[in-house]
Amino acid sequence: MAKEKYILTPKAPEVPQINSLWCSLGNTEKVSVRDLWHQKDLGEYKGGFWTQVPYHGVTFVKKITLVE
Repeated sequence: MAKEKYILTPKAPEVPQINSLWCSLGNTEKVSVRDLWHQKDLGEYKGGFWTQVPYHGVTFVKKITLVE
């Protein structure tokens, strides 16, 4: 089981939605995503994850690759 941590932050005020495409990094497996700041599981995703982050805000998530 692989664990990776990411900090997601928007680049411009008019783009509050952030896409993190694991598939662009070669990962097409199902993953579990956890918000480390709010200590909440965000669900299971395959190929990528998206969230809305306010401008000048950040989201700190952990991605755990699930074994199928």
